[in-house]
Amino acid sequence: MVSDVSLPANAFLHFSHAFDFDTDSFGFWDGGVVEYSTDGGLSWTDAGSLMDSNGYMGQLVITPPPPATGTSDNPLRGRSAFVGVSHGYISTRLNLQSLGGQTVRFRWRQGTDSFFDFIGWLVDDVQIYTCATAAITANSVSPSSGTGTSQTFTLRYADTAGATDLTTAWTWINATFATSAANSCLFNYTRASNTLALLNDAGTANLIGTLGSGGTLQNNQCTISLAGSAAVVSGNGLTLTVPVTFSPTYAGTKTIFMYAANGAGTNSAWQPRGTWTVPGGAPAVVTADSVTPNTGSGASQPFTFQYGDSAGATDLATVWTWINATFATSAANSCLFNYTRASNTLALLNDAGTANFIGTLGSGGTLQNSQCTISLAGSTVVVSGNALTLTVPVTFAPTYAGTKTIFMYAANGAGTNSAWQPRGTWTVPGSAPPVLTADSVTPNTGSGASQPFTFQYGDTAGGTDLATVWTWINATFATSAANSCLFNYTRASNTLALLNDAGTANLIGTLGSGGTLQNSQCAISLAGSAAVNGTTLTLTVAVTFTPAYTGTKTIFMYAANGAGTNSGWLTQGTWTVP
Repeated sequence: MVSDVSLPANAFLHFSHAFDFDTDSFGFWDGGVVEYSTDGGLSWTDAGSLMDSNGYMGQLVITPPPPATGTSDNPLRGRSAFVGVSHGYISTRLNLQSLGGQTVRFRWRQGTDSFFDFIGWLVDDVQIYTCATAAITANSVSPSSGTGTSQTFTLRYADTAGATDLTTAWTWINATFATSAANSCLFNYTRASNTLALLNDAGTANLIGTLGSGGTLQNNQCTISLAGSAAVVSGNGLTLTVPVTFSPTYAGTKTIFMYAANGAGTNSAWQPRGTWTVPGGAPAVVTADSVTPNTGSGASQPFTFQYGDSAGATDLATVWTWINATFATSAANSCLFNYTRASNTLALLNDAGTANFIGTLGSGGTLQNSQCTISLAGSTVVVSGNALTLTVPVTFAPTYAGTKTIFMYAANGAGTNSAWQPRGTWTVPGSAPPVLTADSVTPNTGSGASQPFTFQYGDTAGGTDLATVWTWINATFATSAANSCLFNYTRASNTLALLNDAGTANLIGTLGSGGTLQNSQCAISLAGSAAVNGTTLTLTVAVTFTPAYTGTKTIFMYAANGAGTNSGWLTQGTWTVP
């Protein structure tokens, strides 16, 4: 083409051609190329990269085979080109979009070596043309206005390139064109897979089903019938029929927005095409109905709690149980737990009433505070119609003894609730108070200035329940411990303490360390030991008496726990200091 062409956007070049070029077993000797110039023919660029159909077939020979030397004398040697035989006319197209807006000149070059004797290259029907961009529209919805909880909508979309060019068609029924589609009714149809997709409540994923199949797609705003849905493609039009049922909680006037797009990204943009008013239903009635058993006593019991919601049990968000002596202003130091339906989790309030212990219903393990323990493994939930039934095995701590009221509460996501309701009573039995004993001393009689004594104390709640154990070696159980040999062992700190002569303060040291504790009556070796085994605490202490403390002494023993329960002072032996 001698003349320059001003290329519009979205342009293509088409030409028909036939060729018969010199070819043998060694390679392609002759061929043809297409080139273009954007500077009036001063420089030329090969157009091979622009060809999107029937482009170059091979590469021209550079070096002939022996005995020839040098290189081929074809001026196009080494270039990709149309080569070989076309066997009639073929069509080639060049995509000129990258050259849009420029003035361009094209040329067709045939290159041969000096032995050319074939037909060569015939070029015909050269055209430059443009392809119009598809126009996509979201046309209409029928009915375009109305009121009701259920309606079959007919939605019409179009594409000037044909409805089969459409990839997706969207419908959004919402009060406003919001920045987020969460908690709305947004669905789309994908033509290739013939599927409908409804966005979930969180706006993070789609519920997907095949058009015309059984079942429904449902979120908390709307339900779409797959069985009643259909799509018809005819010419440029796509008609989508979708039965929609709205939930009563989605009440109010909604705009029907529509959108369509093809695979190239061309789209209709969102278009408001109608309005629909969703009537409000009666507000949900939420109830905390019953507990089984609703009375009784015991340290452990699987309780079955039943809650209700007139909008369906799936409308319930959380259900609560509080087992406590009274409906107190604080839930600290009580047994308060709740079930969250969406996450299928149980939560037990801690002792301080500031945080929850949380676990998945039906999983292993337990949730525990100082008042009660909940078994996650034994817990179950059943949702049926308007009823939610929760079964929870509860074990109470003996320290939580007494008659408790079972309070119940339920709430939905909108804040509608049952209020707290007393639904039963349960009596938690207390445990017998621990018995503390000051059992024995070995040896329990004898004489000498020094002696390792072994003292044994007991606690039916376990040796670790003991707080302090005492020994008093004195002539009598006097009203004052001044000027005597009185010492005690504190289990938590593993320390021995010996009362001073005045009876006003203690000399203290760690058991098992070196050194001694000494007053004017006796010296205690800190090299002794203490051991807890089951319900017994055994204390071994070496005592050396001063000569001034001569005479027969009684060995008194005493033990106490942290709650103040004690053994009383008991006489367990005698010792004579020479």
